[in-house]
Amino acid sequence: MVTYGLPDGRTGTVLTMERTWVPRAVRGTGRLTEQVPPVLLPTDTARFGDGTPVPYGEDAGASAEGLVVRRGGTSVTVEWGRAPAATVEATDVTLLRGGARRIHVLRVPHGGTLTTVVRAG
Repeated sequence: MVTYGLPDGRTGTVLTMERTWVPRAVRGTGRLTEQVPPVLLPTDTARFGDGTPVPYGEDAGASAEGLVVRRGGTSVTVEWGRAPAATVEATDVTLLRGGARRIHVLRVPHGGTLTTVVRAG
């Protein structure tokens, strides 16, 4: 378990590493936005938990409880347990071989307390 936060106490985070999942609990004194940067390939399938697609290189949004990214026979799921208006924004930043791996930014706004769980399967 790793615990960290701002020196003034406005936010605190507890990160726990499990075998196939990583919970991250954030507490703040006001509204916050959780940000997760999935790196997608054009061949990946990404969908919000409500089924809304997240096309490679495009912005998307949904009121959903999670995001699932599938690459080949593997999936990574990011869950946040309630259905706020979450968004994924495509960036122009690409990584590694051939420039096809594009950073997208998942944003989940919340009132100051949120637990995000990342699962691999």
